[in-house]
Amino acid sequence: MCRTLRVLNIANTGVNGEGIIFALNNVPTLESLGEYCHIGRAMEIIDDNHIDNLRFDLKTVRCSRTTLRRLQLISKLCPKLDKITINEPNHSPSALYLLPSSITSLALQNIPTETHWISGLYEFLNTQGANYTQLTLRFYPGEYLATLDVSKIFNSCPNLKMLIVDGAELSWGERSKIVLNKLVKVQLGKIVSSETLLRIVESSPRLHTLHVHSVPNLTSKTFTAITSVPNQIECFYIYEAVNDLTESHVLHFLRTWKSLKQLGNLGNWKLSPAQIANVQSYLKGDNFQIQLNAGSHWFCSKCFPLP
Repeated sequence: MCRTLRVLNIANTGVNGEGIIFALNNVPTLESLGEYCHIGRAMEIIDDNHIDNLRFDLKTVRCSRTTLRRLQLISKLCPKLDKITINEPNHSPSALYLLPSSITSLALQNIPTETHWISGLYEFLNTQGANYTQLTLRFYPGEYLATLDVSKIFNSCPNLKMLIVDGAELSWGERSKIVLNKLVKVQLGKIVSSETLLRIVESSPRLHTLHVHSVPNLTSKTFTAITSVPNQIECFYIYEAVNDLTESHVLHFLRTWKSLKQLGNLGNWKLSPAQIANVQSYLKGDNFQIQLNAGSHWFCSKCFPLP
C-alpha cells in the first residue's frame, strides 16, 4: 500500500475493525481516517489480541459512543493525536483526563445535559483548557436545554482561537475582566443572553467572526453598547433576536463597525420589510461592501463549514 498516504476516508464503506488495523499497520504515514467514527472498536480488537507494541501516527480521529476503555486505548495507541471528535460519550467527564496532552482541538458532540456532566466538564477545562486552541461543545437535544456559563470557558481556555457551543442556554457569570487575545471565531447557540454577547465582544479584541443563534433579551441599549466596543469583526450574525431594535440602530451599527463585511439575519430581527429595504438601499447607495446573510448562513457557511 502507499506509504506516503496521509488521509484515508473509509466512512460509509464496508471496512470493519480488522480492515482498519490492516490499513494502519501497512500505511504508517496515516494521520487521519477521515469521517470514520468507529476507531474505538478497532482499538478494542488490538487489545483483545494482546498486541502491545503497536503505536499509530494518527493526528485526527473521530469516535462515536466512546467508553472509558475505548478512550484509554485511543490515548495509548495514538499518542500523537492533535484533534479528536467524540460523539455520544458513554463515560463520565473525568474520563477526558485520559486524553493525551498533545491534543489542541477537542470536539464533544451530543454531550449529556445532566448537571454532574457539566460540572465535571468545568473541572476538566479548568486544568486542561489551556491546551486547546479549538473547542466545540454540542449538547444532546433533549426536552430541557443545558445551562452553561461561557465566562468559565473563557477563564479556563486562554489560548482558544475558535469556540463553538450549541444546544445550551448560555450566560456570563464572571464580573472581572477576561481577555482572549487569540480568539477569532465564536459560534453560540441555542439561547444566548445579551450580556454574554456584550462580554464576548469586549473580551475578544481579535474576534472576526461571531455567530449567535438566539438573543431573546437583546435591547437597543445593549446593542448600542456592543456597537461602541472597538473590534475587528467581519461577520456579525444573529439568527434570531426578539428586541426593540430600529432601522436607525442598524444604520448606526453599520457606520461604526468599519471592518464589517457580513451581517445577518435582519429578517429575524423584528425589523419591518420597509426597514430592511431601507437598510439595503443605504448599503447600495453608500457603496458598502457588506453582504446581508439570510437564515441559511447559520446552518451552512464558509465561516463555520460543516464538520
